Amino acid sequence: ENKGIEADLGVDIISSENFSWNSRVNFFTNDVVVTEQEQDQIFYSGSIPAGGGLFRGGNVAQKGKSLGSIYGTAIQRDENGDFIVNSAGSYQVAEQDENGLAPIVGDAIADYSMNFINTIRYKSLSLNFQINHTKGGDILSSTIATLLGRGLIEETKDRLGTYILPGVTADGSPNNTQINNSTYYFTNLLFGPTETRIYDASVLRLQEVSLAYSLPSKFLEKTPFGQLTFTVQGF
Repeated sequence: ENKGIEADLGVDIISSENFSWNSRVNFFTNDVVVTEQEQDQIFYSGSIPAGGGLFRGGNVAQKGKSLGSIYGTAIQRDENGDFIVNSAGSYQVAEQDENGLAPIVGDAIADYSMNFINTIRYKSLSLNFQINHTKGGDILSSTIATLLGRGLIEETKDRLGTYILPGVTADGSPNNTQINNSTYYFTNLLFGPTETRIYDASVLRLQEVSLAYSLPSKFLEKTPFGQLTFTVQGF
């Protein structure tokens, strides 16, 4: 079942012979939910759970869930929803949910997406730019996990630091076991539950910009061209 809304609003902020500024805002939101299928789960992208693929993760279709669902191993939780930490101070891994299915650890479909599109013209020059804002949605990034787990980026420079993972032990008491840099990044973030490699995909970015110059018509009078425009564009 696919339900969504798209709205587009444009306005001429300034409009004159030599100068104009037009702005548009586009808003889009969409939900895609699986309503019926014969199998409990259909793994349609990424590794299949069998043979160790569950750890690597992928996309799954499951009745009542978003079609953008991401499956993989999860952090084990108790009846209160608290993370369970084992005796070594690392996250306990869950390979099944409460229904015996592969755990769903994320949803790739964003809450909404907005585009702010502008065209500013001065005589023969025209500047166009588009700013995009995407809210929500998840990504499964093994690249980030590898950079963290191998100690290749700024966040891991404190090699002597110690960490205590949030959660509780098997008996429900707060976890207070310290782990070192390697155990935190390598054991838990790189080779721990797939869920630790899920990141928020929200972003605000300059998506496109271009500068165009239209050659005045007087320079085209003796050519076969009615209009000639030079454009430099970046994405």
